[in-house]
Amino acid sequence: MEPAPLRSRPARRAPSVLAAALALALGFGAGGPARADWHGRGRASGEVASLDGRALAGATVTLRLAEEDGGPPAATTDDRGRWSLLGLAAGSWRIAVSAPGHEPAEGTLVVTEERPTARLRTVLRPVGEAPPVPGIENAPPPAEVAAALAAPADAPRPGRSGAYKVAFAERAPWSALGEVLRRAGLARETVLAVDSRALAYDLAGESFEVRVPEGEPPERGWGVLVWVSPTAFGGARRPDLQALLDRHRLVWAGADGAGNERPRWDRWGLALDAVWNLQRLYPVDPDRVFVAGYSGGGRVASALTMLYPDVFRGGLMVMGTDWYRDLSVPDRPGTHWPAPFARPPRDLLRLARERTRWVLLTGERDFNRLQTRAVDAELRQDGFRSVTFLEVPGMSHLDPIPLDWLRRALAALDPAPAAQEAGR
Repeated sequence: MEPAPLRSRPARRAPSVLAAALALALGFGAGGPARADWHGRGRASGEVASLDGRALAGATVTLRLAEEDGGPPAATTDDRGRWSLLGLAAGSWRIAVSAPGHEPAEGTLVVTEERPTARLRTVLRPVGEAPPVPGIENAPPPAEVAAALAAPADAPRPGRSGAYKVAFAERAPWSALGEVLRRAGLARETVLAVDSRALAYDLAGESFEVRVPEGEPPERGWGVLVWVSPTAFGGARRPDLQALLDRHRLVWAGADGAGNERPRWDRWGLALDAVWNLQRLYPVDPDRVFVAGYSGGGRVASALTMLYPDVFRGGLMVMGTDWYRDLSVPDRPGTHWPAPFARPPRDLLRLARERTRWVLLTGERDFNRLQTRAVDAELRQDGFRSVTFLEVPGMSHLDPIPLDWLRRALAALDPAPAAQEAGR
């Protein structure tokens, strides 16, 4: 839901006798002289909860007029986390909410005198959540990663196994500008005004890190996991992850130079190009083609899972995900997480609901946890059939994912190998 638009506050009038009496009855004048121009016939109310949904009693809620700093004494939430303030003038108000053990929340709300303001739900994050680290994705890479990025890319070779770096030759029809814009509901002139070379990259100048398990492919062909990194390196470095991919018989492919600094439509296109070319080099099971990403890469993966359900059977979004509607930010009233793509065309949305698997993985201390929970709720309310939400205790945005949680995530994304293993 979009936040209520801010409106200019109408000219103030002297408070009515009733409003003045109500102000005295509620103790608005306690603690010093109160400004008269914040009084009116408006009402604001809401509820305060913790991130796990528990009502927070004893939270402090303070309202101040956006322009004048006037306002009533702070309210305190009851046992159900509810609060209410009466006698407010129409206009834009600043709200601040605090509670012991939680990070404070600030935002805005609009009060009208014609009808009560909609009840405002505020969710407070726990103290100890690790904050974002600006520019972390641009930190110098480890020496072995820098060497891999500097190495030349090979030409494609059908059937090649092991880990290698390749320059694919053929763009996918799925990654053409017109097709991407159609699916994402983006206007050509708007995109080109931001990026005049949107999706105009030369694929021969790009490189991909590919890893193919040793041995023969499964009977129906390899599974494919396309990885979208927030950094410039698209490879899989963890040996335990590589062993897990081998057990799932999944080919890994990740574009280099496709980190968070790259426009999102180019990142979409490169992931689609990887699938297109792998299908020409290997036998691939179309029911086991997946996309995954971490942080900003997870946001790219969520867009591809939603917009290309005919290509990707599911997506693994690790500590980052997006939605096709703006979502209100529960701890920042009056703000929203913007949707980077529109509601998909009807046929694609129906296919996404029916056939795609969504695996959302976050951490207890991940600063993207609140948005990940919000998208999880949207998926379930919107009728998506296969949604898995995983939250790792104690993990922050930058901590490595424990292997057992990676196993759970891949088992939810790609259940066929797990079922086969259990039947042995």
